[in-house]
Order: sequence, then C-alpha cells, then structure tokens
Amino acid sequence: MSKFVKLYRGLARASFASAMTYRAHMLLWILSSISPLVMMAVWLTIVSEAGPVAGWNRSDFIIYYVGLMVIDRLTVAYQIILQWDQDIRSGELSAKLLKPVDPFHYHLCEQIGWKGLFLLVIIPVVIILQLTPLRNHLPDINHLAVFVISVIAGFLLSVVMNSAFAMISFWSTQSLNLYSFWYGIGQFFSGFVAPLALLPLQVRNLAYFLPFRSIISLPIEILQNKIAWPNIGIGMGVTLFWIVFFWCLYRWAWRTGVKHYEAVGA
Repeated sequence: MSKFVKLYRGLARASFASAMTYRAHMLLWILSSISPLVMMAVWLTIVSEAGPVAGWNRSDFIIYYVGLMVIDRLTVAYQIILQWDQDIRSGELSAKLLKPVDPFHYHLCEQIGWKGLFLLVIIPVVIILQLTPLRNHLPDINHLAVFVISVIAGFLLSVVMNSAFAMISFWSTQSLNLYSFWYGIGQFFSGFVAPLALLPLQVRNLAYFLPFRSIISLPIEILQNKIAWPNIGIGMGVTLFWIVFFWCLYRWAWRTGVKHYEAVGA
C-alpha cells in the first residue's frame, strides 16, 4: 500500500506540474465547457415566459447548469482512449510494459493532475458564490460530504469506463469511434442535455440504472438537495456496481489483449 501511495503522489505531482506548464491549454479546456450556460439561457428564457417548468424555477436551473459546467470538468476523463490508441499503434506501449505498474495508474494520475489544477481555478469561484444569494441554495454539510464522494466516484467510473473501451485498440482501430458513439448516448442519459427530472418517466427510470447518471446528474441532484437519502444510497450503489463492472472488464481485456500485442513503429 505504501508503494502505491508513493507512486500516486509522485505521478500526480508530475502530472500537476505538466498541467501547470500548459496553462493556456487549461484555459481553453475551461472555456470549452460553456455549452451548459447556453442551455441554461434557453431554460431561463422559457421560465421567464411560461413560469416554472415541472417545479423548477430560475434558481434551480442556474444552480443545475453552473454545477453541470463544473462537475463535467471534474468527473469526465479526457484523452485516455486517444493515449491508449496512440501507444498501442505506435509501439510506445512497449516502454510502459517494462515498468512495474499497470499503465492504468499513469493515466489515472494524469487525470488527477489536471483535475487538481482545475480545482485551484474553481475554488475562488465557490468562495465568491458565498457572497451571492445563491448561497442559500448550497447544500448542508451532510449533503456536501456525500456530494464530494459522489464526484470522486463519478470520476473513477469515468476513468475505468474509458479504460475498458480503450482496450478495444488491441483488436481494432475503431475504439475511439465506438466510445464516441457510447459517449453520445451518455450525453442524453447523464443529464447533460437536460435535467433528468424533466425527461419522460420511462427514460428517467432507464437513466437511473445506466452508468452515465453517476458521472453528471447524481452529483448535481445531491448538490441541489433534490434527492432523498434512500435514493442517494441506491444511486451510489449503482455507481459502485458500474465501477466494479468496468474495472473487471478492463482487467480481463488488458490481460487478454497484451498477450496478442506486437510492437510496431519506433
């Protein structure tokens, strides 16, 4: 255990330093997340003209989409499939196979480094929110603690899900396209397009048991205090199930794929 603690501390520190080196890239990465604000503007226009939608008022939509913009940056894992695909196709994976740990840990720590830098940017924003009327809608300490846990769990789920799909690269060049299709489905069922509470009942019930809700909607629901404690437990249970499922799938595909791996390129 102490070995992995030292490993993660060192890798996360190196990834954070790398993220600091590319601060301009971080700025562009943050600016690319403004699409939820566009959707928020649409819903606010509807509320101003027709009144609350299914009980959701202006404050609800503002908190939801501002939370969505932040949580999407914190939970969604980026570039993992692309990096795996490049390593396998170029033969660079061979160098990583010589190291004593699974390459998964390097990708995870790289994501942690970028998330850490983003937190440095977002913390001042949270402090400023304490000075606005929105502070009255922030969660109590119990919901805040569960919210943090749900964000961490959503991030882990995103990483293992990306890693499982990345293993397709051992057999096909279409791993990125397949995941893009899967991710496109997830945009709808995760609550990114619209709050799940406003979707038809059948769609909402299906979304509750798919992995996508755990990455986006569940943390926001906890943040807004729009979910009862028993349902929080069910939601976290679903998240844990998918983490274990995709982790097992990743480990099986990794062990099987690496046996067939043949290095090419430089």
